Amino acid sequence: MKGDPSPKTETHKITGLILAGGQSRRMGQDKAGLIYRSRSLLDRATDLLRHLPVGDIVVLGREDTKYGVRDTEPHLGPARAIRNWLRRQDKPMNLLVIPVDMPELGREQLYELLAHEKGAYFHDLYLPFYVRAAKASAVHASTERMRDLISAFDLTELPVPVHWRTALMNINTPDDLRALEERQLG
Repeated sequence: MKGDPSPKTETHKITGLILAGGQSRRMGQDKAGLIYRSRSLLDRATDLLRHLPVGDIVVLGREDTKYGVRDTEPHLGPARAIRNWLRRQDKPMNLLVIPVDMPELGREQLYELLAHEKGAYFHDLYLPFYVRAAKASAVHASTERMRDLISAFDLTELPVPVHWRTALMNINTPDDLRALEERQLG
């Protein structure tokens, strides 16, 4: 199947990282706990990773969950959260990073990322992404923006097929969530 991970990508060697530590100011409530199709966004993201060739799952910014770890600098953005977490790791790792606020994200999109030797991301989106052998030394202490992080990892940029636009859509406001729910009903 197109997009399946290569044989070189062993299950136990991929860490799935869910970004769930944002303030959710525009949403007005914690996005990880939002219910979409009868399940929280955090449960959806965790279940998605469980059905992929991922060994370890980490929920960054959520100590209150089974897989949660504290963000050392809370609410300073995803690039800094990833950078700081990666700097605490003792060895390079294959890392699949997904946001908690992309409820229609599926295996097909993530397998497409995993299929690329050095890692990949989708055009005009910094999340999700996959990087092979991510190591702290690749990320400078001054890395504060996602575009800088993606550049530091030298990832392959992939086009976004039109039929994947909904799957790769973040929800940031109550209106975004309503629009997604209406799209699914229509």
